[in-house]
Amino acid sequence: MTDDTERHSCRGIAADLDRAVDWLKTYLRSRTGADWAFFACGVLLGHILF
Repeated sequence: MTDDTERHSCRGIAADLDRAVDWLKTYLRSRTGADWAFFACGVLLGHILF
């Protein structure tokens, strides 16, 4: 009998990562131009002040 629990745990981690990537892609696709402009202004302002 072989112990292949590592393979099962890797499949679970891979599935979780796949779901996380899908969620991130969906989230980023749903952002508007105004959201990205606001984010860029915040980054620029933070860079100037700090």
